[in-house]
Amino acid sequence: MSQCQSAISVVIPVFNSREILTSLYRRISSVLASNWSDYEIIFIDDCSTDDVWLVICELCESDHHVVGVRLHKNVGYDRALMFGLQRATAATVVIMDDDLQHAPEDIPSLVIELEKGYDIVYAQFNRKRYGVAKRLGSRINNKLAEILINKPKGLYLSPFKVVTKELIDLIANERTMFPYMDGLFLQVTASIS
Repeated sequence: MSQCQSAISVVIPVFNSREILTSLYRRISSVLASNWSDYEIIFIDDCSTDDVWLVICELCESDHHVVGVRLHKNVGYDRALMFGLQRATAATVVIMDDDLQHAPEDIPSLVIELEKGYDIVYAQFNRKRYGVAKRLGSRINNKLAEILINKPKGLYLSPFKVVTKELIDLIANERTMFPYMDGLFLQVTASIS
């Protein structure tokens, strides 16, 4: 992918990931700097207890592309994500976890797929690196999503995805105590890859 003129935002909810956050940042910023002329990386600290906020502050001071948001109480993954999505400024927004289970190097291919006209593109993986309990929980979650929110069969609701800002704007004012982001996305669009 050659250098794009459009901007991109990457939103990452963070919880107790001090040991790996700098490595994650380096990989993401390398990919973004090579492919986009304008980008931002938004880290949302969900009231971590491991001083990850200090790492985020250092990254903000050393790189103007980094935005840090610190939540003063733990609100959970999806609410933390909602705070980050509301701060994203680019037309294209990447969502990923802080645990290095997702390869930032896959971001350009996800964006290429999104540019085919989709509102949201979920990453698909050939090999998962999660433990048995997490895989089982994921399967149960996906089956419930098929039943409760009409998730298309076979679609894996990966936490690594790229969405349009237009889609985010459709759900941005959702005022629920426990938002389920994928459920909200699926309620407002069928343009999914």
